Amino acid sequence: AWEPPHRYAHQSDKAEDGSFMAFEFLVQGRGQASTLVRLVHSGFLGGDDWESEYDALRKGNPMYLRTLGQYLTHFPGRVAVPVTAWGPQQPDQGTVWAGLRRGLGLGDEVVEGAPARLTIDGSTVDGVVDCVLEPSFLGVRTSDALYRFVGRNGMIGVGHHLFAPSVDRAASESAWRGWLTDLYA
Repeated sequence: AWEPPHRYAHQSDKAEDGSFMAFEFLVQGRGQASTLVRLVHSGFLGGDDWESEYDALRKGNPMYLRTLGQYLTHFPGRVAVPVTAWGPQQPDQGTVWAGLRRGLGLGDEVVEGAPARLTIDGSTVDGVVDCVLEPSFLGVRTSDALYRFVGRNGMIGVGHHLFAPSVDRAASESAWRGWLTDLYA
């Protein structure tokens, strides 16, 4: 459903096990130039590991909402290229988190507002940590991107939003797969 500017709803296709996700964003204007956004996330979790899946959603939804807030604050009206890539399976979440800290030039204690630095494809990227939901989600904001690192059960992936002009999505996804592979080699 798309009822601008008050409602957006989306439901994924059902998987073989019957699982699906549904999202509904309800937007309500308030006085003094403020807006209330409500996220309703529902669906069916298939498989035997539903408790772990639920825990990931409980932690992940705040990351989605923080990303929306960062977009509205720092990138209003700009269109991003979504970039998704997965790295190699790690033994546990502690290994994933330690690798992210190392790869982003962060210390032992990761806090919002901390400077972050990484090198990808020979280019140095400087940013600031804008979201920490340890040990599963970490966000870094730069002048032209919202970098999102997601880990769970030893898996590590990225779900970036790149606002730079003329981004080649396939090349970016390949570069990030390589970055993750090298980071955990």
